[in-house]
Amino acid sequence: MTSRVACPTRESLRWRSASSCFGAAPESPLTSPSERFEDRVVQRASPYRINESVALTTCGSEDLVVLKVFAGREKDWLDVEGIVLRQGSKLDRTLVWRELKPLLGLKEDVAAEPRLARLFASD
Repeated sequence: MTSRVACPTRESLRWRSASSCFGAAPESPLTSPSERFEDRVVQRASPYRINESVALTTCGSEDLVVLKVFAGREKDWLDVEGIVLRQGSKLDRTLVWRELKPLLGLKEDVAAEPRLARLFASD
């Protein structure tokens, strides 16, 4: 079973994206990479059935890795390590890097990329 985490609804994300960045529309050149990432997280989200009558919209392991690495707390890195170990070759590392690198550039984080690369190499 894939690791999943609750994601915002498409409606709440659309409102937040449209109201962010000085009122720019989601497709505007003023929309930041983080807002575009959030849109893609929601597009990739899928329902996870808890029981017959309840389903929770969740994001995939790749998006969770990106979110955790971006947060960068030690407890997040422990989660990332667990996800990488548990998912193994099922984890789309190309997707993780494609989504993560622009976000780390915004944050000017130079330590996260080599740390994640070491985790990927040790798997």
